[in-house]
Amino acid sequence: MGFIFSLLTSLIAIFIYLNSGKISFVLEKERQEAERKRIEATGIADSQKIIADGLSNSVLQLRAIEATEKLAQSPNSKIIVIGSEKGTVPILLQQETK
Repeated sequence: MGFIFSLLTSLIAIFIYLNSGKISFVLEKERQEAERKRIEATGIADSQKIIADGLSNSVLQLRAIEATEKLAQSPNSKIIVIGSEKGTVPILLQQETK
């Protein structure tokens, strides 16, 4: 019984030795991928902070007006509803048909 145990222990040691290179490679590859994701997340966070710092209600309102104008000029638009503030009546813009 001792011989079989010794043989199995040796085989396991050989297996671990032969696969240690593969395991090290896989671990290093995963470490590099984790670092890449951390760098990407930092870049995204920095970008969002820069954008957020430049936004104001006036800028958002201007962008909404520009988007509404583009939508109103689209040949596919039928009716455009404008107005989102409390107490205001929505403005309906309808493209004239010929």
